[in-house]
Amino acid sequence: MLYVGDSKMASLSTRCFLQATGDYYLCPLGGTQLKAVAMQTYLDPVEQGVVEVQEIHYDYADGHTALIARGYEQNHTKSG
Repeated sequence: MLYVGDSKMASLSTRCFLQATGDYYLCPLGGTQLKAVAMQTYLDPVEQGVVEVQEIHYDYADGHTALIARGYEQNHTKSG
């Protein structure tokens, strides 16, 4: 199952619980979970053109579409 939440869901205990149950999560990581230096290491490949960025569009009910995000996927293995 995939859980999608806001920054409150990003607490370590919540993310560990979801991972331990075999589920997945999607949430923004704030400054507590992801320090500015670490964030820059994620942005460097984008700024250098090393990774392909995917555009996310939203289709509104009135028929227009808008670009709402750009990003790329990166997997990490955590232990401990």
